[in-house]
Amino acid sequence: GHLGQKSQKNFQRLDLGELTRDCASLAQTRHHLSQESIRFVNYTLSSPFVQGDPEELRSAVGNLLENAVKYSPGNIAITVAILDEAGDLLVRVTDQGQGIPQSDLKRIFRRFYRVNERLRQRVNGTGLGLFIVRSIAQRHGGSAYASSEGEGRGATVTLRLPRDSS
Repeated sequence: GHLGQKSQKNFQRLDLGELTRDCASLAQTRHHLSQESIRFVNYTLSSPFVQGDPEELRSAVGNLLENAVKYSPGNIAITVAILDEAGDLLVRVTDQGQGIPQSDLKRIFRRFYRVNERLRQRVNGTGLGLFIVRSIAQRHGGSAYASSEGEGRGATVTLRLPRDSS
């Protein structure tokens, strides 16, 4: 996609590891979770820098964490990993929650999409979280995608951003 100048004016060089760790602590505090409930792991070998708008990227990572917490019934065990893949940086949020049916993996990124009624009785929200994550990813030249072994088996949502190698 083409980036308008407007959206890039707040871009700066950011340490994605630091930003992601901050978001994880914030989610922990906001939901009164124990230290163990959100585990942060940095697998990158060198400084994980990206060019981006700090507010937008915080919002994207924050949304991934909010979703993981929201869809984790009972015991919350979330892993947030940051890793290198082919010149890009990935923020990968894995939960042990209710999972995503195979047929819904693509749809969950649509503007108002929400997982079927039966699964979402306990869940509030507009269903905008992942749509926002994907929009922000695309504005940064990246992407967002999800995977799940199926219902009841947790989910992994990945935010992929180009590394800033300057």
